[in-house]
Amino acid sequence: MSIVSFASIAAKRRSTSILLFLTITADSCYDCCAKRDIAEMTATGRIVLYLTGIGSDETVSNWPGTLCFPVTLRRISRHNIAGKRADVWFTGPNGKRWWGWNCGDNQILRCRRLKAA
Repeated sequence: MSIVSFASIAAKRRSTSILLFLTITADSCYDCCAKRDIAEMTATGRIVLYLTGIGSDETVSNWPGTLCFPVTLRRISRHNIAGKRADVWFTGPNGKRWWGWNCGDNQILRCRRLKAA
């Protein structure tokens, strides 16, 4: 018997509400998590990942660390509420360029695919 858990995330984009359902089963594994994250990145062009590492060893990864992308460019700036803001650029799946931003003292990185030049 598999355990099915539903989590919903409401996202608002261009005044259209989008409701996403994430299904997690007992059969899930860390490799499957990476495959699902790649599928979401490819389909939506947006994902929340994590910024890990220090200095030149910084990487963008998913929660279990099975999906890792090295940071190619990093910029730190001031943020009026959180204190600091980090912008990072990396190459994601299929060789596409991605940008992510993090505010404050945490590892949460909101990422989106960049438009082709």
